Amino acid sequence: MRFSAAPCLGRWLVSLHPLRAEYLLTDKGRSLLPIVLEIGRWGFEHGFEGETEVRNRVAEGVYNALPESRPMIEEGGFVSGS
Repeated sequence: MRFSAAPCLGRWLVSLHPLRAEYLLTDKGRSLLPIVLEIGRWGFEHGFEGETEVRNRVAEGVYNALPESRPMIEEGGFVSGS
């Protein structure tokens, strides 16, 4: 099964020429965000040991790209709130 056929991700055609599609989370996909964010928290705490600067740059990118991640990132002290 392709991931786009899974109930957590929807695919919408944006244009036919050139062929372009947009992928968005469905309600089921959004319901996974708390789990994904906890996995992310674990990764920020344990995946960058000794690499604080790299961890903070990654956290800043996630913070800017995924608003849902902001409380987790701020609470963990990985970046300061904007």
